[in-house]
Amino acid sequence: MRYRGVLILSVLLFVAFSGVQLSFAQGGTSLAILANDGNYQLASAWVKFLEEKGVQVKRLTPKEAAKVKGEKYVVIMGGPKDSDDIGRLVAEALGPEDSKAIENGPKIVIKSGLWNKGQNVILFAGKDQLGVEMARRSNRDTWWPQIASWFDIEIETQKKGGY
Repeated sequence: MRYRGVLILSVLLFVAFSGVQLSFAQGGTSLAILANDGNYQLASAWVKFLEEKGVQVKRLTPKEAAKVKGEKYVVIMGGPKDSDDIGRLVAEALGPEDSKAIENGPKIVIKSGLWNKGQNVILFAGKDQLGVEMARRSNRDTWWPQIASWFDIEIETQKKGGY
């Protein structure tokens, strides 16, 4: 009995002082990116930037859209009128008013607890692929601090390219 207590205490101290992060439910410590092939291809340099910063990226295709509701950290790239499940999720996340507003210009939306408690979602929305790309590129000062905080990444004071 005493041995088990010492073992448990040892494991807890190891985890506390070694910097080991334990992953629990809701997708662990990866960033799930839900995008169709075109949007994902346009964002390839951005994905590489995130990976170079230590973010583990998990790509989800439109056929895997339902999985996004179980992920802890999520980026969705698309528009409410996309013909696949991404469009349905974008419309659901935005709501009717913001879905209509996308026609006037691209938008970034950040939501917590959208489908699950503790879930964090960034939505890059536009009426087409160019709009989605513009939502991401023109809002770096919004999405980067958010993602950096999720993955405990130190933000450099010198700005990098237009990811």
